[in-house]
Amino acid sequence: MQEMKHNHLKGGTVQKYNSIDIGKFIMAICVIALHTHPLEGVHNEIILAIYSNFVSCAVPFFFLASGFLLARKFKSPLDTYDNIIIVRNYLFHIAKLYVIWTIIYLPMAIYHFVDTGISFKKSILLYLRGFVFLGEQYNSWMLWYLLSTVYALIFIMICLKKHASLIRINVYASIIMIVSISIDCLMNSSSALALSLGIVQKVIRNSIANGRILHGLFYIPFGMLLWYKRINIKYSLAAFILSFAASCFTQNVVVSSLLCIVNGVAFFSAVKEVDLPNAPRYATYRKISIGMYFTHMYIWTLYYTIAYGKKTFGFDCFVVTLILSVILSYLYTRVKDIKSTSRLQLQ
Repeated sequence: MQEMKHNHLKGGTVQKYNSIDIGKFIMAICVIALHTHPLEGVHNEIILAIYSNFVSCAVPFFFLASGFLLARKFKSPLDTYDNIIIVRNYLFHIAKLYVIWTIIYLPMAIYHFVDTGISFKKSILLYLRGFVFLGEQYNSWMLWYLLSTVYALIFIMICLKKHASLIRINVYASIIMIVSISIDCLMNSSSALALSLGIVQKVIRNSIANGRILHGLFYIPFGMLLWYKRINIKYSLAAFILSFAASCFTQNVVVSSLLCIVNGVAFFSAVKEVDLPNAPRYATYRKISIGMYFTHMYIWTLYYTIAYGKKTFGFDCFVVTLILSVILSYLYTRVKDIKSTSRLQLQ
């Protein structure tokens, strides 16, 4: 496989994927929807199925974009030391973000432990479990994406050091995803289990809880593969439409999990092929989407606390959280850009 010959050139320069920036903004909205449940109280199964399957593309989209844009920086050959350094630097960046945002959301966790009367010793243990295995604390559910990315980058770095090809890395990643789906099936099982499986189930329940934390180990390498292997947008759209339609009607857990993977990959593959003319607004969309992703849980918590006095979901929670997170993220982006421009003018 000629892994390093696909440069995505356009007009002699490296192509900018502005459609990915738009996709991130839309998917950030979907993440807010996932957490605030705008369709709370809606009972139409068709509407709920369409909604659920679309918003489920959100986190896979972010993972795939991370892998795709990471591979964009790679040099030839794939296992060159320069690429290992690139992955390592990105790993440090993501790990730093994870620690910073975990600290930012620490007051939420402390409030929860105090409010529920959990002992100090148990609170410490639960917090450490959340930090190392789950990637989340109370009302900071979105941070698991960062922890999963950390594990994925460690996995990729090890594979590169072992001189594994991109195909082999993705084979390993696929096996990991099969393990993840198997874990979910085991944890969702309500039937009597053999003693050994019961022990495994208990260990998982007290550590990673489910197979979600392993998702980044599949999607990020697949995103890397999509950098080198271009799929015609017509095929991607066809795959997305067919798998999306099927996922709206299936009840089987395994089939649903597999279709969710196809949905996410096909959607991202189609979006990245949309050619949009360069404009500064796309970078703004990207920056705002980052702010929305990381701040919306605080905004939602403050809103339902003031408006209802207890944790509440619903359409108003979604709308208020979305509007305020967009406004605050935009203002922060503008202030940061102005400071950066002023700094450059002074130099």
